[in-house]
Amino acid sequence: MFVVEQNRDGQLRSLIVDAFGIDPAKLVPVLHYDGTPITARFIAGAIGEHITQKRVAGADSCAA
Repeated sequence: MFVVEQNRDGQLRSLIVDAFGIDPAKLVPVLHYDGTPITARFIAGAIGEHITQKRVAGADSCAA
């Protein structure tokens, strides 16, 4: 699950973990904290990059 936040410290993610007991490894932070409005392009890019990295890591472990 991706947690989109405009907060450097990831407070929403921490709150979700504490309040609901969700495994933090299942929550992927998408952080945007440079003071500008967050855009759909930024969110889509961050999620796409994470998915691509997971695919590459999966392919590497299969090749080993």
